[in-house]
Amino acid sequence: MPISAKIERFFRVSDPEALGLTHVADPSLVHSLGLSKLTLTPTSTPAAISTVWSKRVQLSAGTLTLALDALSRGSELSALDLTGLKVQAVQIFCPSTNTDAVLVEEAAVNGYGIFGAATAEVSIAPGGMVTFYNPEGNEDVGATESDLDLTSPDVDADVDILLVAG
Repeated sequence: MPISAKIERFFRVSDPEALGLTHVADPSLVHSLGLSKLTLTPTSTPAAISTVWSKRVQLSAGTLTLALDALSRGSELSALDLTGLKVQAVQIFCPSTNTDAVLVEEAAVNGYGIFGAATAEVSIAPGGMVTFYNPEGNEDVGATESDLDLTSPDVDADVDILLVAG
């Protein structure tokens, strides 16, 4: 069975307005971004999902370089190499047990612009999450474009990462 990934997005905020109405309840304004759903498979357009990797990683002395050409899969499996593939979707979650935010950015050496631009970086607070879908916007992972840097004042912060590449 081929790999597939479902990406669903719906964001809705109800904003109650305190108008002080006497005969009816105060109304709520609803702000929303529409529901979007897509399923990525090896035969979808854009072609996607040849590889998926997920793991909880821990920073050491407040830093971690994540090499997309050598992603650890534990002692039982060989490292996963995304060379020649684009990271098409990424989700990064920082557990609420972290004591400070984690900054995710392109590494200074062999950096990979996972958020679409070389200068893009994201700071994720404890309990926060970032989901980024950019099916054809990222470059292919290669010898000089392969590394992400994660840094935090929390010297042993945990980060859950899910990568979809194709």
